[in-house]
Amino acid sequence: MPNHLHVGVGLFPGETLAALVHAWKSFSAKEANRILGTKGAFWQREYDDHLIRGQEELEHAIRYVEENPVKANLKHWKWVWVCGRDARTTAAKDGGATRILGS
Repeated sequence: MPNHLHVGVGLFPGETLAALVHAWKSFSAKEANRILGTKGAFWQREYDDHLIRGQEELEHAIRYVEENPVKANLKHWKWVWVCGRDARTTAAKDGGATRILGS
């Protein structure tokens, strides 16, 4: 679990998933390498995504993301953060698609 992340994200109009993931990976890899005193590739090249097409799928995906750290025995790990109900409200607000990513 500590070597990947799960996130639910809605994109702004004109924004691409590829550009957003690239920005996240680029920034976090540079910072992690700086902190660790290492160089080179940090994240795997590809990522998995799943398009959410309805409320039931959204609820399932949010539940999966929330429960994943617990299943990996990271209940009190300081890097676990869950937005909670805000994620449901934001994702459902405009009826747009939401993606759940794994990298």
